[in-house]
Amino acid sequence: MSDLKIHIRRATQADLPFLVAAGKKETETIGFLPTAALREYISKRNVLIAVGATPASPVGFLLWRLSHGRRQAHPSLPTGRHVKIIQLCVLPRFRRQNIGTRLVQQLAQIASRRRAEFLSAWVAEDIDAVAFWERLGMDSPWARIGGSRRQRFHLFFCAPLSEGRGLDLNLDKATEAVTP
Repeated sequence: MSDLKIHIRRATQADLPFLVAAGKKETETIGFLPTAALREYISKRNVLIAVGATPASPVGFLLWRLSHGRRQAHPSLPTGRHVKIIQLCVLPRFRRQNIGTRLVQQLAQIASRRRAEFLSAWVAEDIDAVAFWERLGMDSPWARIGGSRRQRFHLFFCAPLSEGRGLDLNLDKATEAVTP
């Protein structure tokens, strides 16, 4: 499929119904966040929304937070500032159009401006989106058991950020991935 014309912007409280609805539909893959938590991420300006040009409506989102490196994510990683991707979701009919890649690219630019050292994400090992993160060129140095309900493994994906440039993504390979 060809790339869909989209615009990426920060979410506003008006986007909350979209985030809640998309989150409910994709809970098995992205996990659950209560509405109050979504409101807080929006108020902190930590949600990016991908909006399709025709019609002008949201087609995906990315929630994130900046970690100040008070504790080390993993012994092989730096302890400095890094950005944790909490949720990445693209509506099913808009997948495989580089929307997930563009959301991650935009976040990498924000993270780089905030002097973050790397991006990270925990991803359940049994979902199609694992291929997306791998094809972006992110490493997965370790795994852990996830929540108590499903007891599935989560993979820790991470990638260093280049100062001033953001993330060096494998865009040719990422296009072939199942985009979250």
